[in-house]
Amino acid sequence: ERLREAASVYSGFLGQPLKAAEVLRRARQRAPHVPELVTDHAAALASAGELDAAQRAIGEALATVQGAGRTSLLMLRASFRQQLGDDQSAVNDLTEAHELQSTSGEKERVTETLVNGLERLRVRAERDGDMPTERTATLRLAQLLIANGEIERGRGFLVAWIERDPRDAEPLYQLCDLDESIQHWDGVAAVATRLAYVTEGDAQVQAALRAGSASQQAGRPGDAVPVLELVHQQQPQVEVLRDKLREMYEAAGEFRLLAGVLIADADHGSDPAMRYTNYRRAAELLLYHLEDAASAQVPAGKALELQPDDHHALMLNVDILIASGQLEDAGRTLEAAIGAQKKRTPELAVLQQRMGTVSARMGDKDGQLNWLKKAFDVDRKNAEVAAELAQLATEIGDYELALKPLRAITLMDNPSPVTRPMALLWEAKIEHARGNRAKAELWAKKALREDPAFADAQQFLDELGN
Repeated sequence: ERLREAASVYSGFLGQPLKAAEVLRRARQRAPHVPELVTDHAAALASAGELDAAQRAIGEALATVQGAGRTSLLMLRASFRQQLGDDQSAVNDLTEAHELQSTSGEKERVTETLVNGLERLRVRAERDGDMPTERTATLRLAQLLIANGEIERGRGFLVAWIERDPRDAEPLYQLCDLDESIQHWDGVAAVATRLAYVTEGDAQVQAALRAGSASQQAGRPGDAVPVLELVHQQQPQVEVLRDKLREMYEAAGEFRLLAGVLIADADHGSDPAMRYTNYRRAAELLLYHLEDAASAQVPAGKALELQPDDHHALMLNVDILIASGQLEDAGRTLEAAIGAQKKRTPELAVLQQRMGTVSARMGDKDGQLNWLKKAFDVDRKNAEVAAELAQLATEIGDYELALKPLRAITLMDNPSPVTRPMALLWEAKIEHARGNRAKAELWAKKALREDPAFADAQQFLDELGN
């Protein structure tokens, strides 16, 4: 204690920090395990301008000091090393000090000092053209800031480095993970897309898939189509990538592109069931979504060749004939299929419905009505048949007939294209046309109870009230 007092006199009153340092050195030799003596000794050396000796003195003590006292020594040595221009060693000390902290208050102080140290190191490395050191400091700085809640600041460092070196994958992964954690899906999609351009193998596949999923989350699935196509071209054997590309084509409404992929898969496939499914799906997209019967004809025909007894494949080919104006061929195909039916099945009803469509295209409204009545009689749960029959019966003024399929629709679960509320309102309008105001009001109110947001029903009731 007397030696510390003497050192204080030398440094404070006599202005002789080197004498103070010598006295404190002797004090340390007598009490080597007292951290305060190390701190005082190093401070005296620093006051005398002996920064290197000061940091070496702390280094000697650190060889034996553990626990709480170690942090303050590391922090002090880091400050000396910074003054000496050794920012890398200073960051090493601050990093160790940061890892030793457990109490939140002290850790916050050490974290702030480490952030400043990393920033000093980054700036020095950038000035000196030392890109490896600049990179390490930048990524560690971003990671530290993000972990401590300074997300935008940390993100800014990542973005700045990526602009410096666009092909560096590690910061791209960090930025991707960060944007994903805050659900910034546009950012994830953009960064994952860049990753797909700078990586290879499975990493490239995963990046493309990540870009696709993020684009879907952002509500713009089409944005990821180009990168998925690129990676698919480079790695055509990766099935999961092909599946994702199909999914994205469908989500983006790129039905022609999707059909092309499906046809290619079917052409080169070995599983007959999967080939059938792909041909059929491609033909359905071309016919029902794109109204391109000519392009749908080949895949539909191949689907039927693979499964000649399949009802769906047959109907697909019939629909293509109808859409192409080949009505006589469609009629003959349907007649043969109807003749082959032994029972009153839902499939028979669909065949009869299509015969009604052929009759309508030929201008034979009576024939259309007869076929639809037969189809409805065979399958009263077919919502499409019921809707077509109701529409035709309403058009020709046969309200009694129209009410039958409409009532059937009101008993179905989730009918389409005419919903239960729509069928009830339709009934209301028919009753109103027949002069039955009370029934019209009753059915309209039932429609509104089924769907309180059904504006057409409310409007009808308002008009009925007036």
